[in-house]
Amino acid sequence: MIRREAKLTVSRFCELIGLSRRAFYERRAQHLAGPTRKGPWPTPALDSIDADVVAIARARPAWGHRKVWARLREDGNADVSMSSVKRAMARRGLLLGAATSSNATRH
Repeated sequence: MIRREAKLTVSRFCELIGLSRRAFYERRAQHLAGPTRKGPWPTPALDSIDADVVAIARARPAWGHRKVWARLREDGNADVSMSSVKRAMARRGLLLGAATSSNATRH
C-alpha cells in the first residue's frame, strides 16, 4: 500500500527499509494467504490418563498434582509424567490454588 502510493519499485522500497527482495515476496505471500491455522494440537498422552486423573483428583480433592501423579505410578502407570498430570488437572479445573505462607508477605 505505502509502496504503491509512493510509486516505488519493489527493489527501491526494499532498499529503503533494509529488507531483501526475497523476504519482501515471502512476507507478501504469507499476507495474501491469510492467517495460518494453529492448534489445538493432539494430546494422546493426556487423553490416555485423563479419566484416571479425574477419578483420583475427585476422590481426593485436597491432593495436588504431585500426589495424584504418585498414585498413578503406584497403580501401574509408570510412564506418566508429572507435568502431564498437572495439565490434565488444569483442563478440568482441578488444580489447587497456590498456598500462601507468612514468608510470601514479607518485603
